[in-house]
Amino acid sequence: MESRSIVEDVLSRTSLRVIKALALNPMATKYALSKMTGLKYRDIERVLAKLSKYNIIIEVEGVYNRYKLNYENTLVIRLLEFLRSIGYVQ
Repeated sequence: MESRSIVEDVLSRTSLRVIKALALNPMATKYALSKMTGLKYRDIERVLAKLSKYNIIIEVEGVYNRYKLNYENTLVIRLLEFLRSIGYVQ
């Protein structure tokens, strides 16, 4: 059941928009992600919580916390390969 939850959370429309934004911009704040994706700030917070739960993103703490993809996670590598193969991410 856990793998189904990962698929539903990671492959949701909003999650994919955030993943795409982070793939194109190595590090971004919640505000920047909101501007890049067109999602509301609270939606960004919800998506980041889900992605963090599965270790897909890394939070870099600072004055403004920034987020980046966790390229050490094989799920991230495979997901990006798939998204590139279908032309969703360059």
